[in-house]
Amino acid sequence: MNSIAGTSSIGRLWDVIWSRPADRKLCFRVRNDYTLDRGDEAATFLQDDSYFGIRLSEMFIRDERVLLRTFVPLSVAVAEFIYDGKKQVVPYIVGNELLKSIDAYVQGAHVEFANTNIAGPIPYAGGGISLYMGLYRAQVNDLSQKLFGLVGTILSSFDTTGISRYLDLAEPLGAGLADLLGMKEVEFRLGKRDEFGGNDAANQFRPGYLAYVNLTERELDSSTLRVKDGALHVARNGGALERFTAADYCLIRIENIRERGDYTALSFHKLWAVSKDLIWQGEPMKAKGAFVELARELARSPDLTKKHRFHLLQAYKANFETELDQFNTMVPRGSTEELTRSAGSAFSPGARTAVQAATLVAKEARLPVAEKGLAELTKAWDQIPHLKDRSTNASLTDEVLNSQLHSLQSATAIVNPDPEALATALALAEFDRH
Repeated sequence: MNSIAGTSSIGRLWDVIWSRPADRKLCFRVRNDYTLDRGDEAATFLQDDSYFGIRLSEMFIRDERVLLRTFVPLSVAVAEFIYDGKKQVVPYIVGNELLKSIDAYVQGAHVEFANTNIAGPIPYAGGGISLYMGLYRAQVNDLSQKLFGLVGTILSSFDTTGISRYLDLAEPLGAGLADLLGMKEVEFRLGKRDEFGGNDAANQFRPGYLAYVNLTERELDSSTLRVKDGALHVARNGGALERFTAADYCLIRIENIRERGDYTALSFHKLWAVSKDLIWQGEPMKAKGAFVELARELARSPDLTKKHRFHLLQAYKANFETELDQFNTMVPRGSTEELTRSAGSAFSPGARTAVQAATLVAKEARLPVAEKGLAELTKAWDQIPHLKDRSTNASLTDEVLNSQLHSLQSATAIVNPDPEALATALALAEFDRH
């Protein structure tokens, strides 16, 4: 899907957002030395080397009930960033947890929203990033529940793992949010749009906390605020900290994510399940075809950094050859069953040997980075977790993939990985074996 900047749904959403009158409220980056649970705030984002995430660390509205009206907090973000070579403008809402909790508010139960993912992990592709963050309170009634339900239906109808899939819902979600935020029952509390530059910019895009407080500078000295355990606190005389409850606010954390934990939820992994099932169904030729398709899709995945795409291809290759070799050892040599299944040289000559053969194919095809990647895979084979003494038909989980990635990354000397060249070499190697 192309960038939705300028389309009617986002344009209408911006019109609704900017039509609300707003005083100048406290919206600022929390100083690193005012953050007691510091993480990687000093780190910088490196292009195509890490991911960024936007997390709602905490959201609070001071007055949940006003007379006979009950309110639910609502945070909306609109992020602009480069993805897959194009500028994208994408709206986000705090998510299904918020939408499913309206009944709890109606019944008088308090629900605290904390540590909720808004966006990410998204590969950092360099350049500037813009973020609008708005805090609202929505009166709960029949009409608002219907519109909350509409937005919830849009969200629940899509698998939002991976930004490529999320872009499919950006336009209908933008239209739904424009309707929701345009209601008189939805009250704007505060909001701000920030433009962050690259690593050399004055307003640098980097990890840390952003605080949005529904008070002016005259009403609150921001230097008294601290972040502890992901929550906003105020420092009293003597240094004692108390949870901040004097006004509506939300606390956002920009995260630098070095590794993912959701590889198996991305679309290409479905092809791993297909290829693995075909192996154990006695269809190794078809399994190889599915694996080649996996390699091609993974190599082009815009949801992953180039480095992760390259090393994941190495890991999937190692697991595929191990799986195939395990299956082969279960069939007695020379049996009728073996002769039936081995038509077209379907049997691998051994997992590690198959990778060595692929290295020669890459060399003949003049794909030097792919050749080096396969040679490094062969050399590191004995140190890669979950290959030796692997249980039959074992699951390839995110935990397994991450441990293998760590091993492969520590063993590599490749500065500029080329996942598409590696996928090409893997495909040529399978065709060569056919």
